Amino acid sequence: MRTNIVYTIISRDEDYYTEQLLASAWSAKYYNPDAKIILLCDETTNRYIEQKYSNIIQDIINDIKVVDVPAEFGLKEQSRWLKTSAREYVSGPMIQVDTDTIVCEKLSEVDNIRSDISAVCDYHCSMDSAPYRNKVLSNVCKLYELSADEVKKSGANYYNSGIIFSNDTDKARKFYRDWHKFWKVGLDKGVPRDQYAFFRAAMDNSVDRLDDVYNCMIRTSVKYLHTAKIIHFFNSGWGSDQISPFFSNEIYRRIKEYGSISESDKKLILNCKSEFSSPSVIMDSFESEVIFSPVFILLRVWHKDKSIMFKFANYLSRAILKLKGL
Repeated sequence: MRTNIVYTIISRDEDYYTEQLLASAWSAKYYNPDAKIILLCDETTNRYIEQKYSNIIQDIINDIKVVDVPAEFGLKEQSRWLKTSAREYVSGPMIQVDTDTIVCEKLSEVDNIRSDISAVCDYHCSMDSAPYRNKVLSNVCKLYELSADEVKKSGANYYNSGIIFSNDTDKARKFYRDWHKFWKVGLDKGVPRDQYAFFRAAMDNSVDRLDDVYNCMIRTSVKYLHTAKIIHFFNSGWGSDQISPFFSNEIYRRIKEYGSISESDKKLILNCKSEFSSPSVIMDSFESEVIFSPVFILLRVWHKDKSIMFKFANYLSRAILKLKGL
């Protein structure tokens, strides 16, 4: 495999990003033993990995590149700074992979991609079909001082930035420079969202659609699960962590506790396509619109907090449904 597999992290002992990295990179190496896996991180992260995981890291990661990141940023901002500038530190084609992923197949077919930049559409659908489209459009217009017509006329898709393929070309490097630039615009305005910045950069640069199997966003669509090469579990924290062990921190807690990946956890990783609880309900686009509505989000917050407001809303809903004969 000629294409580099690249991870970027800023991690400390109190989080699980390093442990996520180890699980994801181990799966990548398992299916792609000839691939060069590169880690970009800061000096503190590198020291933590060397001190805690020196017994296994060399079997998983081929090259660790320590990058000077702005010390004045918080950890989250440092991680986004590094992610959006990754192309600067890697030579050759690369597939950049977030840590909240598990690789399920060989990735060598990406060697045949001729695109400068490729990514998978967020939620595996076009912007027009996305349940959050109005929110994204409003936020992007406000953040980058654009009109809705300007955004729509650009024809840019709203891509998920969790997995990105890029060849080592002038156009790819320009895209990354623009992505980093627009991310800093958002940072200055208190919105350091790398995906908004990716969308803004895609308005000015050509981005091709990567085959969806390379970024199976399982929380938003099951369509590509059976053929997925990389499953993206998300770090956002929305939804139940009971549906899969990879939505909770339990497996990563064990890696941290034991300082290695146990044989039983390796089996979980290799069988991640089947490691889902039951029931696990499939929703259509109509139901997706409902669960992303403000009222549903508020209900979910109330339910999670065990708020009396949830009980009141539930009581009121039952009364209304009874009146309607439902």
